[in-house]
Amino acid sequence: EVDGPSGIVCDRQGLAFFRIGPSGLIWHTRRISLDGFSNLVVGPNRIDGLAYDLDDSWHAFSVDLACGSTDGSRLPKELDQDWEKLAG
Repeated sequence: EVDGPSGIVCDRQGLAFFRIGPSGLIWHTRRISLDGFSNLVVGPNRIDGLAYDLDDSWHAFSVDLACGSTDGSRLPKELDQDWEKLAG
């Protein structure tokens, strides 16, 4: 559960994250991981963790909880880019 606005952040099968609130979908990240997350830490403003990459290694990433923007994933942004729906 997260606040401001209230809602829930969910893991989409170890590939991406999305946030829902009382009125529905708030944001959805692009694909961050090829196959899973590790060492997740959910803070008041972001999620930090490791994402599984194409080269069979783990790479750091973060997700902004306010808008759903991502940083650090090495997967090509074109991969499943239609998943990304950032909050305004």
